[in-house]
Amino acid sequence: MNAEKQSDAWISVIDESLNADVSRNMNLFLQCGSDFFAAAVLDTDRNKFVALIDYRFPYPMETRDLHENILGIIEQNKTLLDNRYDSVSLSLCGFKNTLLPDVFFDADKMETLFSINHAKEDNEMILYDNLRRISAKNLYAVPKELYHFFTSYYSNLSVFHGATPLIEGLLTQHKNTTGKVVTINVQNRYFEMVVATGGDLEYYNRFNFQTPEDFMYYLVFVYEQLELNPETDTLNIAGTIEKNSALLTLIRKYIRNTQFTQRPAFCFYSYGFEDVIPYYHFSLYNQFLCV
Repeated sequence: MNAEKQSDAWISVIDESLNADVSRNMNLFLQCGSDFFAAAVLDTDRNKFVALIDYRFPYPMETRDLHENILGIIEQNKTLLDNRYDSVSLSLCGFKNTLLPDVFFDADKMETLFSINHAKEDNEMILYDNLRRISAKNLYAVPKELYHFFTSYYSNLSVFHGATPLIEGLLTQHKNTTGKVVTINVQNRYFEMVVATGGDLEYYNRFNFQTPEDFMYYLVFVYEQLELNPETDTLNIAGTIEKNSALLTLIRKYIRNTQFTQRPAFCFYSYGFEDVIPYYHFSLYNQFLCV
């Protein structure tokens, strides 16, 4: 699953229309974590995703190594990733974050508010996103060097935490759903859990894990704390979990009903996306809602 070299994309879909001599309005969506880098291109004239690339690194990287690898990927995919788009958005995934209602937020006290739940390192900077559907802020820390690498390369860049498009996408998708909607977004070394009811957010958290047993400890803990019923409350699954993985087998021993999320319905997708598992890039597609 992991790419051995930066030239080996784990997933690559590029519509031939990108190579045609046609002038179109395009938006570039980027997503970056300590062990992956992905990008998608949205043709805004047709409201259609026309490209997707996803690189997976064998291990979490330090900031300097990470942005050097990403720069190499950009150079190798110059036509796709160059600084020529009408809009570029980036979500930084897996970094420390906390949600805060607007009524408690003060931009002059971001570090103090952030420190309630997390310690800020000297090499980090504090940013925040507006969660538009719930009148709240997503407060988060990212490495300064990584942030400045992207903002210096892309002149018209909007930056978000990875949880922001995930939450906005789930609340939008289930705004008319009655009852609780429980969703996990699984990556290689962490997962996020979101519980929503009727388009309102009830719970969000992110958990680091190393083994399936670690994963299940956190999942069961949240089910118990929120009084969710593993017999009746369906678990929706997004992210890069494999359908035949030991982790999914273990989840299904505890949760009776599981299903995978689908791509957002507010956009179309090039035919090449038929070969990409639909639930893999849920939060990346939903950056559409944040720009």
